[in-house]
Amino acid sequence: ATEALAGALLGLLDTGDELHSIEGMLSGTLAWLLSAFDGREPFSALVRRARELGYTRVALATNAMVFDNAEYARKVVEAGVTRATISFHAHTRKLVHVITKVPNAFDRKVKAIENLLALKREGRLPDNVSVNPVINSINFRHLPGMVRFFARLGLDDVRFNFIRNHGNAEDDGSLCPTFTDLRPYLERIVEENEAKHRITVTFGELPYCAMPWALHTNRELFRRCVGELHDYITDVAIFASPRQPDDGLYRFNWQDSKRNDLKMKVDACQTCRYLEPCEGVWRTYVDLHGDREIRPVR
Repeated sequence: ATEALAGALLGLLDTGDELHSIEGMLSGTLAWLLSAFDGREPFSALVRRARELGYTRVALATNAMVFDNAEYARKVVEAGVTRATISFHAHTRKLVHVITKVPNAFDRKVKAIENLLALKREGRLPDNVSVNPVINSINFRHLPGMVRFFARLGLDDVRFNFIRNHGNAEDDGSLCPTFTDLRPYLERIVEENEAKHRITVTFGELPYCAMPWALHTNRELFRRCVGELHDYITDVAIFASPRQPDDGLYRFNWQDSKRNDLKMKVDACQTCRYLEPCEGVWRTYVDLHGDREIRPVR
């Protein structure tokens, strides 16, 4: 699964709402796992079966709280999971509770990360352990502190994805910061990380003109920090879970869906040097905040 698509899904896991069903599924390993999982067979057994079928990369996108149990974490990882991406949207108990409304979420996530990193040090999880915070109006002023916190935990891969307002929050601008307000905090992250932490920090679901200015004058830094440059091309299959034999199947490409449906390019984009590679800005962002902040980079 791409980190970008994982980011869109991970935000749903931490809202505190009850999840009744899953209808969107990724192609590849995760799609097979989700379509096969019906609760009757341990998840670790399905992971092991996926590896036996030839899947070489099993990447989980998870809120990770079940992995606060070290024995369970080991069972799943030893079954063949190669990467874990964890939704972790703040760096303090108070903020995590404000965002998730889930009791003990902060402590359980921290313990889960400690357990997974211990397994990584044993040579497990060859594709790494990462966190995938969603940037929103509650946490954006704390992003540099979040990077410091994750680095202290021992993580070396942080992917920030900018929020996309959708569903019941589509018309609620209170969760969506402006690019103008956000940029100083992104620039501080880049400056501090280059000087001190030197871990992988990437930014996704932002138009390139909203990225830290340092990226536009340093090609190597740009390549390292723009999240979409590291994403896998992802085809998505939509069907009910568990899937029935007579269910229909709808497939689409996630990157194409973003470019053609979910994002847009405004008039200012036409003279930008990133016109072709940039996916554009979320349409919901323009609905909420307009397009005055979109400036061409030349």
